[in-house]
Amino acid sequence: MRRIDSLHVVQIRLFRNDEILLSDLRLENSIQTIQRLFSFKQVVPLQAPVAADPQGAIAFISGEVADKDKAYEIDRLIIESRRIVIGVASSSDVANAVFARLKASMIELDKREIKPAYSPLVMTEETTTVVNFDFPFTNLFDGEPFRNLSEGLSSISSKCGAKATIVPSSMHFRVSYDDLPEGLRKNNVNLVDKDIAIELRVNTDIGERMYFISSPVSTDCHLELLSLIEKTFGKI
Repeated sequence: MRRIDSLHVVQIRLFRNDEILLSDLRLENSIQTIQRLFSFKQVVPLQAPVAADPQGAIAFISGEVADKDKAYEIDRLIIESRRIVIGVASSSDVANAVFARLKASMIELDKREIKPAYSPLVMTEETTTVVNFDFPFTNLFDGEPFRNLSEGLSSISSKCGAKATIVPSSMHFRVSYDDLPEGLRKNNVNLVDKDIAIELRVNTDIGERMYFISSPVSTDCHLELLSLIEKTFGKI
């Protein structure tokens, strides 16, 4: 069995050029409208090189959203000329609800006579969890070759009369994306390599069996990943 202590998702939506009109969103009324919508405690204008976008960005910090009678933190909302970043301490469904409310507000604030649809070309997600599993982290590296390597490293690393204990602390997988849809290629959109990471939770004893796990997928798929890890290594 596993216990999930935290669940967090970051969604990044990429839009066509000129779909987001930053000049309208930088107006004081627009900023206040979005700030009130999610009770953000702080609003920060970002300029290059701090902002990834040469046109700059608007960063809303530490807000909240209600979903099914529960409140969840929105740790950040960043709006750029082609990109919207939403970070929520909850599930992908809650983050989707944040975007739906934001989209409706942005359409109202848009002063153009013919308003765009604010439909993203692509949406990527990264989910992170802190999870407690029943099995030790070393199960991920079970096998005689690895045990021999660990013992050798321990012997080499021991010094000054102290015995070194060698414990693996992370496992990483690179995720690459090939054969992009034609719609993305036509808009010069590339998907960069992402990372699946399974790590020992920092500042915890290995005996606590606490893991930090991140993946470039929705929270639902991430929970499937946790089940796969548990199924694969829990019986070793």
